[in-house]
Amino acid sequence: MNVLFIDTSYDFILVSIHSIQNQVETSYSFKETLPRESSFRLVSEISIAMEKACIQKFDAVACCVGPGSFTGIRIGVSTARNLSQLWKIPILGINSLELYTCYYYEVYKKNIQILLNGKQSKLFTTIYDGKFNLVSDIKLSQIDLNIPDLINITDLENIENSISIYQNLPEASSYFKKKQTSLNFISDYEKIIPNYMRESYAKK
Repeated sequence: MNVLFIDTSYDFILVSIHSIQNQVETSYSFKETLPRESSFRLVSEISIAMEKACIQKFDAVACCVGPGSFTGIRIGVSTARNLSQLWKIPILGINSLELYTCYYYEVYKKNIQILLNGKQSKLFTTIYDGKFNLVSDIKLSQIDLNIPDLINITDLENIENSISIYQNLPEASSYFKKKQTSLNFISDYEKIIPNYMRESYAKK
């Protein structure tokens, strides 16, 4: 099964193609920091991926559903839902933080704490020690940045004892490998709902 993965939850765009059979293999991967460009770059990057992989139609599509940027999540989820509807293929929604922690846990071989900007002085955060533990959106002052044997990954500047997420953007392959036997692709694309974590600013 050839799966198209996309993510525009934050200031980067992730587009990759994965073959999920007995093993998970990645045939194409694009990841780049592109603030406020996902609205016009995502579709073109998908087209490039299809051309380079010589694929005209995927067997399934997967996307990150948040938490993250309100606009970014909306773009990624709506694009994935449109492709699912257009191609009549199943779709999978993935928690952004879970996918990121799977990747960094595999890269650094240590427990991971994700600290991503949630705006309004809040963070989207989670701790991963082999299992996904969502903390929710809380203030930086509530975060312990000095937990032994734990690596902090963040998109914020000037955070002590941390690694910038932009130094090594995440990829989806680790998540697919870990979840391979439990991936729940569904046919009803309308059930893939954005996880904004809280209301949009427009509703406040």
